[in-house]
Amino acid sequence: IETCSGSSTLPMLERRLKTLMYAVQHMSQVVQDLSAAPTNLPPAALQTFADAVFVKHRDEFIKYQVQSMQLMLVQEQEIEDDSPTAVAARAAGKKTPWKPIDLTVDVTIRCLECAETAATRCAILSHPKMLAENMYKIFQTLIREFGRNIMLLALDQAIKKLANNAQAGSTSPNNSPA
Repeated sequence: IETCSGSSTLPMLERRLKTLMYAVQHMSQVVQDLSAAPTNLPPAALQTFADAVFVKHRDEFIKYQVQSMQLMLVQEQEIEDDSPTAVAARAAGKKTPWKPIDLTVDVTIRCLECAETAATRCAILSHPKMLAENMYKIFQTLIREFGRNIMLLALDQAIKKLANNAQAGSTSPNNSPA
């Protein structure tokens, strides 16, 4: 877990979170095995020990989870324009703008799967007293990054496209994706 510290790139954050999840789940299995016969060690004492091992990581995991979600959802917004004009401009060394967001079912599903993974981790890794607050942070991140930065931007782009079509004298708007 510590080898992934200090890095804020998506692959490193995901690796850190997956490693923590794996460790916590396997520690729970060890606690369960040790509290069963023939050892019959007290489960409460074993759980206290397991919690002490992961206390630092459990306290800070939500920060990494939110960063990971933000980076993943930002990636959904950053699609390079692959039009012939944009490709030629990039070949000439010019900076080209990002392609307008195409709000598709696939993009929506990837965003919701990202939130689902985050919520699952949150349920397992959060201290019970922090679970509600951490789930709220996950939901807040989903609303901000997907709702505001992807969905509203895509709707705004579609409205502008319809307005431009209306100004150009188009009698029937083209509702197909660009």
